[in-house]
Amino acid sequence: MIAGRGAETAESFELLRRFAGHLDAAVGGTRPIADEGWIPFENQVGQTGCTIRPRICIALGVSGAIQHTEGIKDTKLMIAINQDEEAPIFQIADYGIVGDLNQILAEYLKEK
Repeated sequence: MIAGRGAETAESFELLRRFAGHLDAAVGGTRPIADEGWIPFENQVGQTGCTIRPRICIALGVSGAIQHTEGIKDTKLMIAINQDEEAPIFQIADYGIVGDLNQILAEYLKEK
């Protein structure tokens, strides 16, 4: 699971971590997320971070800038949630949801 600027609040990150826990997923992020201290730098994914090759990657609030997508380009299945329907992440996502990640994750977690 990858977090972007759209998950840059305490509320968003708490929901993201709970969601990751339900999926038994690791949490990584974009450079701004690491710069803000929401994740350790070793969990930063992209050109200035690490490259990952997961079978499934869920991008939450990730815009899809080339600096980041270089680190995830070999993902088998990409799922993206972003409020901006024009976000570049949707060009590489297999499945995309346009919406507020707080509402989407809260609704999912309410059912669990």
